[in-house]
Amino acid sequence: MDRKKAVRKVGILLAAFLVLSFATPFSTEHVEEKTVVFASNADVFYTLLATPIAFMKSAPLLIFAGDMGNYMTSFLSSYGTERIISVGAHMPCSYPKEEFVGNITSISFQIAREFYGGATKAVVLPHDMAYYNLSLLATQISCYEGIPLIFYEGNPSEISEELQGMGIEEAISVIPLNISGIHDIPLINEKSLYGYLTTLRNFSYMAVTNPHDAIIHEPVEKDKISYQGHISNLKITLFAREVNILGNDSQFFELELPDGFNFVKIFINASSSGEGLPNIIDASVYRGEELVTYSFSNAWREEKCYLQFPANNAGGKYTIKVSIYRGIKGGFFSQRGISMVDTDFDVDVLISFYDSPCYPSMPLSSLAPYLASMRGGIVMLAENEIMDKEYKFSLAGGAWNHPEIHSFVNGKVNRSVEKIENLMRSYGLDIKYIALVGDVNMLPRYYYKSSTGDSYVGYGIPSDNPYSLNFSVAVGRIMGMSIEDVSLMLSRELFYSSLAGDEWIKKFNFITGEGFGETAAIFHQIPYSRELRKYGFETEVFGILRNGRERLEKENAFHAGFVEYEGHGDWYWMLSSIYGIDYYSRVVDVAHVRNYAFPPNIILTAACLMGRMDGIAPESSISMAFLHAGSVAVVSATRETGGEATLEIIENEIIFNASSIGKAVMKSNSITGPPTKYARVLYGDPAFVPMLPE
Repeated sequence: MDRKKAVRKVGILLAAFLVLSFATPFSTEHVEEKTVVFASNADVFYTLLATPIAFMKSAPLLIFAGDMGNYMTSFLSSYGTERIISVGAHMPCSYPKEEFVGNITSISFQIAREFYGGATKAVVLPHDMAYYNLSLLATQISCYEGIPLIFYEGNPSEISEELQGMGIEEAISVIPLNISGIHDIPLINEKSLYGYLTTLRNFSYMAVTNPHDAIIHEPVEKDKISYQGHISNLKITLFAREVNILGNDSQFFELELPDGFNFVKIFINASSSGEGLPNIIDASVYRGEELVTYSFSNAWREEKCYLQFPANNAGGKYTIKVSIYRGIKGGFFSQRGISMVDTDFDVDVLISFYDSPCYPSMPLSSLAPYLASMRGGIVMLAENEIMDKEYKFSLAGGAWNHPEIHSFVNGKVNRSVEKIENLMRSYGLDIKYIALVGDVNMLPRYYYKSSTGDSYVGYGIPSDNPYSLNFSVAVGRIMGMSIEDVSLMLSRELFYSSLAGDEWIKKFNFITGEGFGETAAIFHQIPYSRELRKYGFETEVFGILRNGRERLEKENAFHAGFVEYEGHGDWYWMLSSIYGIDYYSRVVDVAHVRNYAFPPNIILTAACLMGRMDGIAPESSISMAFLHAGSVAVVSATRETGGEATLEIIENEIIFNASSIGKAVMKSNSITGPPTKYARVLYGDPAFVPMLPE
């Protein structure tokens, strides 16, 4: 080719390139801006209305209460958010945003016009709690068919003109609409809805939830009783024996409850000790000799304590015991310490009286369609909560301190498991994952018998194993301190790859607890950490000289993609350091973890009781505190674990077999001996597959 022809050919190519450059984007693939969808917590139907938008845009869905807190703000920044869509309320923020505010009917039509232009088919549902359960299933039809979701108030004929004006010719409903000019497909029960959904795709994922958690039980009456107290005490502890030198460390208050259905909340606030050691509160409630509930300031906030319990047909006199310790205490084999207390404190008792058994819950079911749809799964309704019209027991507390009702609770679990099996059999579903979207009152745990246990630790071993269908399905439980926390946890997990960088996922930290946790370090943590370095991990072992809270915080021990803890624990703390002069100042507890913030990680624990939730306020759980702080999955135990409580089975499955965390826990429980195989549970999405170093 001569020089002139070559120049001419290059010129033609350059001109064509410039024309195409101005006519079309450089990439033929449309790049969606990073959108986050918000739904106001003022109405569960806002969450349902926001779900198809989030699904359509493959976006995080966050629940908010008026404004966004630090954790949501941090998530938006880490995710690289470019745009916000808010459903149900104004969202105060500086991001470019689109807000849909007003009554739910007008909002749903606004959304339909904005995102579903040209649609001739819609899901049309009543804004009515009587149909909330069916609406959970129908919302998935909107997601999977890519059609608008419309809510109406009152008579559906009132929206006839608007539907036809949009060009809607066909409507899927849960009540016959009888609208002239629109072909109606009424799916009026679970069977017809499941039948329709299972024609849309094959399902291997199931989100089991209880729609009753969204029912607001208004108390028929409320009462508040306040007490003031003062404790002045000097006490020493020698050889594990406490001796009062001056005064007494405890004060008692009498409380009388009527018969009927009561729910009691108790808040205890000690006057600040100022600089130095805080007042540690230990509070208990007794009915005669029976321990009804107990908690600590370590499980709430420094110098503040919170307790709650139901009292059903259990009227009479109760005793509130408040003990305060201010000083140092340490020693595992032989405790020693000194306490000097001189403080005022307040006790506020809030009593709600109901006309039926009630355990107030958070409406986690509203998030089930989002999780299930994002996983290509299906929602299953399990309306088998512990406290309902069948709950006729006379007790104060719950199943944890009343082993005589374990068979009743187990019957509830068995009923839900049977429904899962029937659904799978009826529609030929090959379910591999089950997410339990709800707390342990709305979706109860099964109580296995145990040779140990008391009213302090809790009777029996509560377990999620029956939902695994004899270890053939991976199970995880979705819950948190609040519904806002749960939405954040799900978004961190579903969009983990956008939040966790290459350096983060390489980090694997091991924390050694004292009190025979050292053997775990010698035989597992140290050699295993060395082995992981061969596979691209950066590991660090926080042994007994670095396992106190201050060192762990200072050295960012929890800032790692994986964190393993082997040691002692309880439902409100991990007791990593107990040999020294003062473990109170070194314990990792809810009061401090709730203030942590770290990128999404996985917490693996081989410790007793860190996963216990029965009889515990979610806000007081150490596992929930870690999820609040940023974790996407926590493996812990509902009761005491055995000597075989190794985590290596789980870790090997994740790291060497690229298993989901749910399948890894399932395998561990299937081959580990009791009590650990019953007690070990997963808080998080069972289908989550952690990222690993390349």
